Amino acid sequence: MSERVSGFGGSLKAEHGTGRMVAPFVEMEWGKKAYEINRRIKAIFDPERILNPDVMITDDPDVYKKNLKAQCVIDDAFTICMECGFCEKHCPSRNLTLTPRQRIALLRETKRLENEGNFTLASELRKGYEYFGVDTCAACSMCKGLCPLSIDTAQIALSMRRIDPPAPELAKKIYDNFSTTLQMCRAGVSLEGIAGSIITQKAISKITEGLHGVTGVTPYVPKTTPKANRYKLKNRIKPTNFEKVVYFSTCANRAFKPNQGYDDDRSLQQVVESLCNKAHIDIIYPKHIENLCCGLSFENYDDVHERAVKDLHDALMKASQNGKYPIVIDHSACFNHAFKHMPDLEINDIS
Repeated sequence: MSERVSGFGGSLKAEHGTGRMVAPFVEMEWGKKAYEINRRIKAIFDPERILNPDVMITDDPDVYKKNLKAQCVIDDAFTICMECGFCEKHCPSRNLTLTPRQRIALLRETKRLENEGNFTLASELRKGYEYFGVDTCAACSMCKGLCPLSIDTAQIALSMRRIDPPAPELAKKIYDNFSTTLQMCRAGVSLEGIAGSIITQKAISKITEGLHGVTGVTPYVPKTTPKANRYKLKNRIKPTNFEKVVYFSTCANRAFKPNQGYDDDRSLQQVVESLCNKAHIDIIYPKHIENLCCGLSFENYDDVHERAVKDLHDALMKASQNGKYPIVIDHSACFNHAFKHMPDLEINDIS
C-alpha cells in the first residue's frame, strides 16, 4: 500500500504525527537524500538515540510490526474507542478520578488480565472501578458530544448502577420535594461561603480533603465553589418584542451561580434574559419550574425517571403552546437527555 500511495505522489499519513507505524516509510515518501539530512541532524542532538527512538528516524524496517498495543474486545458500544482523548476536555471528573478514555482503557485492561488468567489483579481493578469508573462518573454524556464516534461512556456507569441502584425511596422523596432539595443545595453553598469567609476557602478545602481521605465518603470541597442562586424566574414579555422562546433552566443552574472569582456575578438566567432583551425575544418559563427536572439524575430509578420526563414534557408542551415556540435548555447533559426523550419538541442547547 505504501509503495502504491508513494508512486502516485500521495501522502502516507494524515494529520497525525509520524510515529513508529509510519517511520519505516518516511524515506520512501521524502527520498533518501532528505531522509539522510534529517538522520544527521538527529544524530547531532541525540547521539545516543534516547529521544523518541524509532519515531520518524529508524533503522528497523519492521518496527511497525512490533510492540503492538493489545485491544481486548469489551462491550460493542465501547470496543470501537480509538483512545483519541477528545472526550477528556469537558469531563467533570477528569481532575478527580478518570476520564472517559481512561474508563474504557481500564475495562480493556481488566478483560486482558482475565484472558491471561490473572483473576486476582483483574478483581482488584474491578473493585477499584466501582469508585473510579462508576461512582464518580457524572453520567452527563458530555463525552458523547465530543467523541468522533459518538461513544456515550456514561452508559458504563449507568449500566452498572442499574444493577443495584441505592435508596430508591430516597430518590422518590427527593423528586417529590424537588424545590426543597434545591433550597437545601443553596443553603449548603451559602453556609460553605460563610465558613470560607471566616477560616478561608483554602482551609476548608484542606480540611475536607483530609476528612475524605480518612472516611472515603465525606465530600471534598474545592477552593472555588459556586454561590447560591436566588434569582426569581418570571416571564419576560414586552409588546415590542418580535419572537418568543421557552427557557427551561436546569436544576444546577437554578441552584448555583458563579463564584466570587468571576467579574460578572449574575446568574445564567439573568445573562440569557439580557441577551434575549437585546434581541427583542420574549422569555417564557415553564410553570412550576422549581419542581421540574429533566430526569437525568433519576435515570436508574425507572418510576421516578418516567415521572420526571413526563412532568417536564407536559410543562414544556404547555409553555410552548404545543410546540409553537422553540425551547432552549442551558446545560448540555440535560439537553441531550431531554432531546432523547422528547423527540416531538423543538429543543435547543444554549450551553
